[in-house]
Amino acid sequence: MSDTYIAWNGDEYPLPAPDGWELKSDGRYWPADREPLQPQPRAAQPTNAPPPTAPQTAPPPAVFAPPPGVGGAMPPPAAAAPPPGAPPTAPQWAPPTPQKKSNAGKIILGIVALIVLGVGACSVIAVRAGEGFFNAIEDFTEEIDAARRSVAVETCGAENGELVASGTITNERTVETGYQFAIVFVQSDGSRDRTRSTEIGQVAPGETKEWRIANPLPTGIGEVTCEVVDMSIEPLSFGN
Repeated sequence: MSDTYIAWNGDEYPLPAPDGWELKSDGRYWPADREPLQPQPRAAQPTNAPPPTAPQTAPPPAVFAPPPGVGGAMPPPAAAAPPPGAPPTAPQWAPPTPQKKSNAGKIILGIVALIVLGVGACSVIAVRAGEGFFNAIEDFTEEIDAARRSVAVETCGAENGELVASGTITNERTVETGYQFAIVFVQSDGSRDRTRSTEIGQVAPGETKEWRIANPLPTGIGEVTCEVVDMSIEPLSFGN
């Protein structure tokens, strides 16, 4: 069985035919309320009449449009082929659409900052930085890292019934800066004992200041190492 049908205009299309179309007596599909045109009988010509003159141009084919309310529509005709010998049409070139730079890396950095620095610190950054939030996160992280590197831990361990960390901090910035940080005592078995955050106070540019932070001495503690955590500074460079 064929999987195509012949429409009223003589062209062949894939089945199914449009809704409301029927196979008519001429073997073609027409709208149900239309009938194929019947050929008209030729009138007898006198024996001495001259032959009919052939028309010079053929009239344009009628365009059929189904009346309102008839389901379906005539399938669109195929695109006309170019005339023989015509040069091929050159493809049209369009400049590539610029791709928007991905913010995935900055988003990941922001998430890491929320985890490491805390919601409070990132809220301060967001208020001060406005639309440049992610750039401000990068600047803030660099400043905090630099401040953490300026801390020297000179003693770390048990002392007079306390777990003590002490040392110095040097202000390597160009402005007077207030520092606050905590110490984590890491035991050999991996357990961690964190101190409260302690304000070191204001340190002038280029000045070195001593600091000391202590926790109660846990029972049976052995050797420990000290880590500087939760560093915060005031003022922040990008906030001024």
